[in-house]
Amino acid sequence: ALTIQRSILTGMSLDRVNASIASLDFVYLKETKKRNLVVQVAGYSEREERIKGGYVLDSKPGIYKNILVLDFKSLYPSIMRTFNIDPYSFIDKKSKRYRVISEAQKKKLIKAPNGALFLPEEGILPNILQKLWKNRDKAKKEKNATASHAIKILMNSFFGVFANPTCRFYSLEMANAITHF
Repeated sequence: ALTIQRSILTGMSLDRVNASIASLDFVYLKETKKRNLVVQVAGYSEREERIKGGYVLDSKPGIYKNILVLDFKSLYPSIMRTFNIDPYSFIDKKSKRYRVISEAQKKKLIKAPNGALFLPEEGILPNILQKLWKNRDKAKKEKNATASHAIKILMNSFFGVFANPTCRFYSLEMANAITHF
């Protein structure tokens, strides 16, 4: 049932629902077409280095008072939505994909802790994530655990594909922006 839901959600055939990069392409390219945008062809890039994960503190065993535990709902998708992390809004100064921006736009750029820059205009991926978020909430209200789980898997996969050199949108700078936030 989960495989079928993922196929319906991503447009992938049943034997390819685990293909995260192809799934991103399916949903993302549909949106770029609506905006009359052209994206680069898929290719392969040499991996510059590995992605840097979030900072993890070493534990100090003991009994403590006033401990606060926070559990963020869909953390990485939430970060991508909040800070407009998106291939379309990403200012990539290192590649041929660099966009020329005005001085007014430069003043409004969103700067990630790792230095990555994003335009504040409505991004494609944050928009997709917002729609998926609403659909997941709807599936939860309808007690459709399978649909909710399929959407969760898709939303969480978007982070990892940016760190994969076979993805057309490969960018360690963009992937690291997510983990640094």
